[in-house]
Amino acid sequence: NADWAIVGKSMDRYEQLYRRLQAELEETNNLLTQLSRQYVDHMSLIQTKQKRNRIESALLRFQAGTYGTCQLCGLMIDTKRLSLLPYAELCLECQQKKEAGTL
Repeated sequence: NADWAIVGKSMDRYEQLYRRLQAELEETNNLLTQLSRQYVDHMSLIQTKQKRNRIESALLRFQAGTYGTCQLCGLMIDTKRLSLLPYAELCLECQQKKEAGTL
């Protein structure tokens, strides 16, 4: 009987630890979810600010008479590209070179 009492107490302790671990896991998962949302919000804010800066830059180029001209090679940016990305600073060829790291 004494052995069963010890086993019973051990089982109670393990159950308590198991429940504590489950609670900590849930708390940690909730924190991760919250941090993920904050990260997404932060990244969205950064991307929005970058887009605003590109638009402002395009407006300045428009006022300076250089809108639609590739900032690297000086050639005209294709109108289709400007229709899709009105704040494009580079022609498609220069953009691809920039992204490939060959500029």
